[in-house]
Amino acid sequence: MKDKKFAEWTEIVGASETLKTAAKVASLKSEGKHIINFGAGEPDFNTPPKIIEAAYKAIVEGKVRYTSERGIEPLRKVAAQKMKSLYGISYDPFKETVITAGAKQAIFAALCSLLTPKDEVIILAPYWVSYPAMVQIAGGIPVIVHTRLEDSFLPYLPRLKQAITPRTKALILNTPNNPTGMVYPEKLVREISSLAVERDFYLISDEVYDRLILDEKEKHFSPAMVGEEVRKRSLIAFSCSKTYAMTGWRVGYAFGPEPLITNIAKYIGQSTSCVNAAAQYAALYALSSPDSEQAAEEMRKKFIQRKNKTVSLLKEIPKTRFIEPTATFFVLLSVKSYLGLSSPKGTPIKDDSSFCEALLDEECVATVSGTAFGAEGCIRISFATSDEEISEGCARIKRFVLSLK
Repeated sequence: MKDKKFAEWTEIVGASETLKTAAKVASLKSEGKHIINFGAGEPDFNTPPKIIEAAYKAIVEGKVRYTSERGIEPLRKVAAQKMKSLYGISYDPFKETVITAGAKQAIFAALCSLLTPKDEVIILAPYWVSYPAMVQIAGGIPVIVHTRLEDSFLPYLPRLKQAITPRTKALILNTPNNPTGMVYPEKLVREISSLAVERDFYLISDEVYDRLILDEKEKHFSPAMVGEEVRKRSLIAFSCSKTYAMTGWRVGYAFGPEPLITNIAKYIGQSTSCVNAAAQYAALYALSSPDSEQAAEEMRKKFIQRKNKTVSLLKEIPKTRFIEPTATFFVLLSVKSYLGLSSPKGTPIKDDSSFCEALLDEECVATVSGTAFGAEGCIRISFATSDEEISEGCARIKRFVLSLK
């Protein structure tokens, strides 16, 4: 089949950098190496036991069949109730709510529903690694708007306005942000939301870290809270993954205007049929039980402690810069001062990717290249690991940079 070609997107979209890092870490660990894994994009805690029990109970009771492509009715109701109780926003659980295989499926299905060829989607950098690829696979054109460390990685409105064209179909908003750990202020979210109304484009708001605010002075603010005009042009995506340590269960939930949710449901029905049934019942318990909320809060408090430890240790590493995260479990560390040097083994540190490769090869510390997030010259560090690993990993990074020549 020499004359047959794959789709155009296969030539321009690579594999997920975070998943590639995870695979390499697993391979090195299987060889018996002690890897400090700062590359993980997921909590290291196990899913709370009662959530696991809820899935087991559903399986024993025979709740193992296909569900509605929109998700089981009790879960949609509980998800809508959670949105109402947390943020005061009402969504119809039957028409404006959908259960998805993680927030990732909600975002991708929304893009596939909205985009026609040559439509543009604005993505604020640093961004989660999958956003540009999802836009390209859906047939759109990603338009990257860069931010600066000096501005706490928050977008500069005049620069954002310049990126909007008549072909702009959507803007992807991610707050709290992966990889920066920053929470977008309410004023900024309102300004971006006003632009969406004024210039007539959709907002796709990824809010999966909404419950992992690590600074009590910060408060999550969703564009859906701005008003009806914004609400009817916004997809709001959440997930059980981070809040309840359920990454592998693949359960997300999203809210939006009825026509968009209907098309997302069509996409699910014609692709995966539905979210795993037992996982939906686990999510139902997670979103509705007080003990799950208690477990989530305990994990959040632990992340606060880990963040404080990580920040304190990173401050001891010379010639690096970062903004202290106020949410998530990530730090975006600038290593630009060390580019152009060489490692003890003679590896040229040409960019952040080669920095990460040499750090893993020579000090057995896994991080993720900032370039993968649209943040050249930086590396992403995850503190979703034990205090002991954080101490050892930061010590190894410090030793590594001091050895560069």
